[in-house]
Amino acid sequence: MAVARAKRVFIVFHESLKDEVLSRLQDLGVLHLTPAAESELSSIVHTVDADVKNHEKRIQEIGSAISYMGRFSPSQGFLESMAGGKFELESTQFDEFITSERLQNTVAEIRQIEQELSELDIKSTRLESEIHHFQPWEKLSVSIDELRETPNTILHAGSIPLSSLDTLRSMCAEASDEWVLEPVGSTGGRMYFILIHSRECPLDGERILRETGFQPAVFPDETGTPREIVARLRDRIRTIEEHIHTLHEKARALAEHRVGVMAAYEAATHSKERVEALAHAVATEKCLIIGGWCLDYSIESLQSSMADISKEIAVLTREPLEDETPPVELRNSPLVSPFQVVTNLYGFPRYAEIDPTPLLAPFFFASFGIAVGEGGYGVLLAVLSKLGLKFLRLGSGGRRLLQLLFYCGIATFIAGILMGSFFAIDYSNLPEFLTPIGSFLGRIQLLNPLEDSLLFLAIVLGIGFLQVWVGVLINAILRWNKGERASAIMHDGGWLVFLPLTVFLGRSIVGIPVLYPWLFAAACIFISAGFASQGIGGKIGAGIYALYGLTGFFGDILSYSRLFALGLATGVIATVVNILASMTKGIPVIGWIFMIILLIFGHVFNLAINALGAFIHTARLQFVEFFTKFFEGGGKSFKPFEKQYKYIALIHSGKEGETDSSQTA
Repeated sequence: MAVARAKRVFIVFHESLKDEVLSRLQDLGVLHLTPAAESELSSIVHTVDADVKNHEKRIQEIGSAISYMGRFSPSQGFLESMAGGKFELESTQFDEFITSERLQNTVAEIRQIEQELSELDIKSTRLESEIHHFQPWEKLSVSIDELRETPNTILHAGSIPLSSLDTLRSMCAEASDEWVLEPVGSTGGRMYFILIHSRECPLDGERILRETGFQPAVFPDETGTPREIVARLRDRIRTIEEHIHTLHEKARALAEHRVGVMAAYEAATHSKERVEALAHAVATEKCLIIGGWCLDYSIESLQSSMADISKEIAVLTREPLEDETPPVELRNSPLVSPFQVVTNLYGFPRYAEIDPTPLLAPFFFASFGIAVGEGGYGVLLAVLSKLGLKFLRLGSGGRRLLQLLFYCGIATFIAGILMGSFFAIDYSNLPEFLTPIGSFLGRIQLLNPLEDSLLFLAIVLGIGFLQVWVGVLINAILRWNKGERASAIMHDGGWLVFLPLTVFLGRSIVGIPVLYPWLFAAACIFISAGFASQGIGGKIGAGIYALYGLTGFFGDILSYSRLFALGLATGVIATVVNILASMTKGIPVIGWIFMIILLIFGHVFNLAINALGAFIHTARLQFVEFFTKFFEGGGKSFKPFEKQYKYIALIHSGKEGETDSSQTA
């Protein structure tokens, strides 16, 4: 129940074995890779260049194919999506997929289909644009290629705003026979027309058209009447649509191999990671040296596995040096490990620090239970967490969180029963057949938070006092172990005596007034605070400032009153939900339906919002009021070189239901 011990490891092997060694290390997942610095070894080694560009390109291509195939695959159901969205494969199936030549071709075929569809989409869009361009001219019975000027005439084809049509017509009337205006059609607030006039006409046709907002028509390179051209263009679009349909059918058929392509993606990612691992290696002329950290309990399996590859592979180990900071893995019992979620939110302990998880676990358990304080909600939270653990495919982090919520549900149930609240039901109004249960629950109830609010507040503050006091005690033990025994006895020991005696000032214990040992403890704190200060004035100032720290301790303890407020709020809101629901019961016909809906949604909402608040505030109490007494954090987590899976949940053959432990949530 502490930070796992680790050793610095160097694996030395012949260059010809690199693929097998890296693959085996990735399968084992016990080595946290760090560069094997040249200074650690000798001046004859050099770094290894790891070119991952080709691998990244391949992964991008496969990822793009998976994404595109997703358009043609059946969508996942709600439960499957909630279960992590991964596809289960046995390890033998996975191996068959990644060695299949058919799957290697599938990615190329999908890329080709995607490219063709993109090109067809561009062509279809261009043709639609041309149709849109020709549609206003469909009533024109003259072939487009015949719209040209002659030696004696000028032809204008285009459009003007409908508001300028009268102006243009008056110009044409003024020019008499020398101007011929042929309207074709109007759309979008513009009139489309053909205008022909003599080259000898004294009027400046181009200037007049420009003043009327004329836009000349630019016809694509087509022949025939506009109607014929539009029909031809639509035929081309239909041909493209048929081709698109064929490609879609082909893509839909290929999408049946999507899971296999996902396996290829995982394999390509693993291959890239093996190449990247070479960046942590150094080399001599013929050998490679990979460095990293391995936890003590995995050293033997690492050595055995490397020996299976070749007896010539050397696995060298040593203890961490003083200036080294090994990565950290927390090792706790199954009962305590879920509470690592809270520790991880704050940060990993440093390698030389203690793991605070076992120390915070009982306080977090009790504080969360009090903050929600509703027995029915505890049952609901515990059941939902267990269902999640059973049906959701999650990584170790996700499972640990659900296990923590299960424990929180138990704590909430216990606190709720002791405070007499189970979905805020009044035990005296239970049906006759449930009366024995109500009587039993009433007998084990210790307090009513609303009626015994001062007692409830005292209990909450008592928990806060105990946790703060334990934090100081832990710091005293740590100082003692470091050899700082004077500070451990006088400073931390002084506070351990001073804090509880402050509560009993004015009383006597076994006939001795509390004031005397209280003053002695204060003197110890005062004197120890001046150890590091220079001069009488500095020592006195440091001592006074240290004693002023009493206000900080009381502030920390008072922070636990938030649990009192949260516990009261949950119960009051639950009661209000029941009252509102009972008021709808009298509505004819639909009253019972409304009541059930209001009860379900009201209590579920109350549970969700108050459980979230309880988790946040209880975690804050650990971080601010407890950890600050003895814990610093800042360690690096142990991240072994292992296979991670994005799409696949790997099931090892012969171990039904056991998924690969390296899956991420």
